[in-house]
Amino acid sequence: MNIKKLLLVMPLLFSFVTYARDCTTEYENKNYEKALIECTQEAEKGSSEAQYLLGDLYYQAITGDEQDDSLYQKAIYWFTKSAEQGYVDAQYTLGILYDQSDDETQDSQKALFWYEKAVEQNDPPSQYNLGIMYEYGHGVEPNIQKALTLYIKSAEQGYMDAQYALGLMYDKGDGIEQDKQKAIFWYEKAAEQGDFNSQFNLALMYDEGDGVEQNKQKAAFWYTKLAERNVVPEAQYRLGIMYDKGDGVEQNKLLANKYFKQSCERGFEKACNKLKK
Repeated sequence: MNIKKLLLVMPLLFSFVTYARDCTTEYENKNYEKALIECTQEAEKGSSEAQYLLGDLYYQAITGDEQDDSLYQKAIYWFTKSAEQGYVDAQYTLGILYDQSDDETQDSQKALFWYEKAVEQNDPPSQYNLGIMYEYGHGVEPNIQKALTLYIKSAEQGYMDAQYALGLMYDKGDGIEQDKQKAIFWYEKAAEQGDFNSQFNLALMYDEGDGVEQNKQKAAFWYTKLAERNVVPEAQYRLGIMYDKGDGVEQNKLLANKYFKQSCERGFEKACNKLKK
């Protein structure tokens, strides 16, 4: 391209980038009315990012009234436009919408198609969701090895749900050789990111010496993490038992009763029985 033609093209390119930035800026600042205008303009010009954001604006506008079908179709239209250009967030979103809808829009084959497109770009959430489809046979023949491979790729990129899934597979030995050390490794990765299922399973393994050297202090550490979040009543109960007996922690009857009460309030019957004694 000669200099004269380059000078003619540069203002057009600059204008395109500016508009795209305006679309993204308005969206990120939650100025949704302005974002709708800016993103529509840029989506129609072919910006894959604007097409994705426009699809999300339409999708987020769904409220449960008679206009929802029209909004949903517009969202799907723009997500698809973006995904067809290789925009990975749009590919993942389409996978989710086709995979997890609970009505006539659910389509496992389309979900598979878009997850695979995103997986080709090494997208961790898509790797995990595609792994689920293969593990449980959702729309495909069950294939544990494919699921395992996808979970590993996702987990190695730090995706917490995949790390938990791997921990569980190795812990239970479902379809693969049981390996408690690998289970511990992946549970710890997910637990450090706050996954409460991994935290609880890890605490149980250390508490009971399940495939690992028993370590009451580590068990208490993870039970405490869970108790502070008030999400797993059995963890509060087990922590109460540890304080009641002084097992792995300094004996403290007041703390024991505190955790029994918290667990009981969440409906854990064994904790309620402890309070009655």
